[in-house]
Amino acid sequence: SCFFDKLMERIQSLKISYNKLESIYVYQNVDLNKKSFFKDLKNKGGIYLWWCKDTGLFYIGSAKSFVGKNGRLNEYFQKNRLLNTNNSKISRDIAKDMISYPKSNWNLIILEVLDVTDTDLGLIKEKEQFWMLLLPTYNRSLVVGSNDGLSLPEEKRKTMSTLIYVYEISDNGKLIPNSEQKIYGIKELSRIGLKSMFSNLTTRLSVWDIQAHIKSGIPFKNKFLLLKDPLTPEQQVNWLSISKHSIEKKRLGVWVYDFNTLNFIEYFDTVKACRYKYKIPLTTFQRIRKHRLNYKGYLFSNYEL
Repeated sequence: SCFFDKLMERIQSLKISYNKLESIYVYQNVDLNKKSFFKDLKNKGGIYLWWCKDTGLFYIGSAKSFVGKNGRLNEYFQKNRLLNTNNSKISRDIAKDMISYPKSNWNLIILEVLDVTDTDLGLIKEKEQFWMLLLPTYNRSLVVGSNDGLSLPEEKRKTMSTLIYVYEISDNGKLIPNSEQKIYGIKELSRIGLKSMFSNLTTRLSVWDIQAHIKSGIPFKNKFLLLKDPLTPEQQVNWLSISKHSIEKKRLGVWVYDFNTLNFIEYFDTVKACRYKYKIPLTTFQRIRKHRLNYKGYLFSNYEL
């Protein structure tokens, strides 16, 4: 899968940037490789990552012990534990999908291995926080231990989340009347996807996709318009002219960010000035900016993140 390959690229890039020399373990199709990783990870703990082939979403967690007695990974293979909504050891979102999709469609990555005998919980949490730089999409919070593994009450989550207005676009390029949807939170939208109110089809998108299309005003796959503010009935009729103005305004310059941390580095008024400084050929620059690829540790964007 190209999505899994890109995730592996991000992991390797993060390891290189922060000089992490330890090897990682990758088990594709955990149903097939269960015996293998149970053997490899005996008497070990550390940081793990679950990736779902069906959704493209991934989760990062930590364990004092991976397998064996009280092993954290054991929990994911016990249906009664996954069905228990009061089980604070497993995220409710990943538990739901672990039940919905077969284990053959799940990959397990061990990001960091620690010796069970001499590792304290504080160190494990510290290392787990580092890997949150990957921006996992199943995790409800990027701050480790921020809610002790429990889901926030829905009303509280809404007050803390960015309200996103979603409008659906018809095949002839017009906003479909009464198609406005309100989604509370960028991470929530990346979890549930964009669902058509008329075809019942769900389109998956990443956190970066959401941020990009909100900032740029460009419709996602020409089917959905994502906005932070609602459109009046008149604006819905004339949405194309409003969107084009927004796009032209934001495409004038180039924003440069650290690819791994998304920290802002600098801004250029023109593409030419940016290419000249970083010595990037035009075709290469067009490709890395369009697909938001990692170029020597930099992310080049045509909008402000």
